[in-house]
Amino acid sequence: MYDYAVIIPCFNESQILPQTYAAIVNFFQKENWRNTQIAVVFVNDGSEDDSHAVIRGFPQQPDEHLRVAALSYQKNKGKGFAIRHAVRTVRAQHYAFIDADLVFPLETLEQMYTALQADTNLVIGQRKSADHPSFYARFRSFVSRKLQRFVAAVVGVGFIDTQCGVKAFDKKIAEDVFPQLQEDRFAFDVELILAARKNDHRIAPHPVTFSYNLNSSVTTKDGLQYIVDILKLSRRK
Repeated sequence: MYDYAVIIPCFNESQILPQTYAAIVNFFQKENWRNTQIAVVFVNDGSEDDSHAVIRGFPQQPDEHLRVAALSYQKNKGKGFAIRHAVRTVRAQHYAFIDADLVFPLETLEQMYTALQADTNLVIGQRKSADHPSFYARFRSFVSRKLQRFVAAVVGVGFIDTQCGVKAFDKKIAEDVFPQLQEDRFAFDVELILAARKNDHRIAPHPVTFSYNLNSSVTTKDGLQYIVDILKLSRRK
């Protein structure tokens, strides 16, 4: 069993995956991680590009304490499915997931790991945009706040950033909460938080800085599907 498993879902991101691999391996090769058994788990979520071949070509054991796993399946099922698939496949004491474009500082993974060891079960990133953002960043932030209010009103999760692409959780969440989860796509994060609360697990927010990705694969269609999924989730909760 690993001490820490970091899950990286990916869909049609073959162009950036080599840089992602290099960055995260370099980060975990630092001296302070030497006594921690780590798994980095890339999950190809039915990509239509060469993502499968790219992650299969990564060296699997870049260091004695560090292993890289490549999981893949043919049909695109969504971020939530990809994360649940990784949790079912790789056993660890603590887990995290982070977007493949690494718009969050990798130091966030270390900070969240520390928080989990301090008796927290689920750590949820809360985005803080950089100073003087672009028009695109301001627009995305505006839409994000509107969606937060919508989710808070519909499912009662509170006015928090549920969709931040970096979160961490412990084995209790993996064992107690994950078997209950049904959402495969972007509503997965909301369902995870609601289920953790329902099971009386300790949840802590964690502020994170980030940079907007101008080449994000998230579409307007994804946003509309997210709203539909939240409405369906509200009827199940």
